[in-house]
Amino acid sequence: PPIWKILIVFSTINKNSNSIDYVSFLKSKGINKCLLLEDNLLLRKKIFSILKDNEINLITYIHPSSFIGDFTSIGEGSVIFPNCYLGYKSDIGCSTIIQSSSTIEHHNSIGSFCNICPRLTTGGFTLVDDLVEIMMSVDIINKVKIDSICKIGAGSLVMNNCESNYLYYGRPAKKIRTYEINY
Repeated sequence: PPIWKILIVFSTINKNSNSIDYVSFLKSKGINKCLLLEDNLLLRKKIFSILKDNEINLITYIHPSSFIGDFTSIGEGSVIFPNCYLGYKSDIGCSTIIQSSSTIEHHNSIGSFCNICPRLTTGGFTLVDDLVEIMMSVDIINKVKIDSICKIGAGSLVMNNCESNYLYYGRPAKKIRTYEINY
């Protein structure tokens, strides 16, 4: 069997730079695959793009204790932590991180470059757009849409759609203030 050289990339880029310091290093060591773990969503998106442009593949990792339902798709570079449940016909975008003990029910769509903290629970037919951050122990009922560049505060119960560029928090979740992702 082939032996792959891999590198785990955490924070590797200057926000004002168009190149990754490690691209030359990776190529010089013959490393052609890496696992990208970056908390800042915009920075993760930028690193993802630069790695792809430089023909460095991103590893999609699914912990063996997680359950992946039939007809579920998981995008390149996404990471699924232990004890997660991804229900039937759910879609996970590229470079999204879903942390431990999250339950994403049937017919859900989670966008690219999202950060899902531990213990998210969704009902069916939920749509989470790109660049969304959902903090710990959040519940989302059926058929809710969360627009891009949103943040859902810890312990929230989301019962209504959430607009872009806002922080939502509470049980039930309410619009708290504007939100933007900074490097």
